[in-house]
Amino acid sequence: MEKIELLEVQSQRLYFRRLRATDLELASCVLQNAETMAAWDRPYDRSDTLDFIADMLRRYRTDGIGYVAAFEKQTDELVALCGLLAEQLDGRPAVSLGCIVRSEKRFHGFGRECCPPCSAVHSRGSSLTASFPSSGLTTSVRSRPLPRSA
Repeated sequence: MEKIELLEVQSQRLYFRRLRATDLELASCVLQNAETMAAWDRPYDRSDTLDFIADMLRRYRTDGIGYVAAFEKQTDELVALCGLLAEQLDGRPAVSLGCIVRSEKRFHGFGRECCPPCSAVHSRGSSLTASFPSSGLTTSVRSRPLPRSA
């Protein structure tokens, strides 16, 4: 039986796990959906989706980070693919934060809920670059530990 790697970080409504080589059907409901992928050039096809998964598996090994699957705790339904990617920005190493929320799950705060747990996986005090393809906006932020609630 294949080990399922759940990430220790969770949010109020979501839990996260790394993608697996066998996740074609799971990732397809996000990446091959035209409405979900409207901010990209086009929805992915089967080959693109397999390449995406292979790229994330490679990034886990080489960078220690990559997109993960976010599931709703109440239903175990996939909500989004989200995470951090090691990239180059102006010739310097950077970490970008991205989130692709399933179209039918939008406008319920899931995208916003995905971001803090994903950035918490990355070491504190690192620079993050968040890209929003539909608006062409790129924002750099600095992550820091949040105060613990009493």
